[in-house]
Amino acid sequence: MKHDDPPLKLSASNDELLLLAIRIVCLGFLGYWSLLLIRPFLTIIVWSIIIAVALYPIFDWLSGKLHGHRVSAAVVITVVSLLVMLGPATWLALSLAETVRTLIARLGDGTLTLPPPSEAVKAWPLIGEKIYESWLLASTNLRALVLEAAPHLKPLGSTC
Repeated sequence: MKHDDPPLKLSASNDELLLLAIRIVCLGFLGYWSLLLIRPFLTIIVWSIIIAVALYPIFDWLSGKLHGHRVSAAVVITVVSLLVMLGPATWLALSLAETVRTLIARLGDGTLTLPPPSEAVKAWPLIGEKIYESWLLASTNLRALVLEAAPHLKPLGSTC
């Protein structure tokens, strides 16, 4: 056999190579920017996938019980899931609202009292003495503490 034939060259021209490099760099930037946009939602997306995979056997069983009505099974699972998630959150919000209402009523009546601080608070490094004095003042005369702290708190309320 004679090998006088020149070998096949599979190289691209410099222009084509440059164009390919630019396309790869642009694709990399697009991927990076997409990741930046998705990053805040990544945890939600991962948990959504986990929940969907975990609930699929229940969905499959329920759609069988509903004679193949997959939409009805999806609606039932969605409603039950919302009740499971929103039920405790609603209870917590209502409890918080009741506690705030009671706190405001007791503050307005002057019946709100705080227990006196422990002597161990004085031993806290750097801030113990100041916290002990403020806490002791709050336990004996809450109005005086509020009047003393008002000038410091006023700028915080006006920045919103």
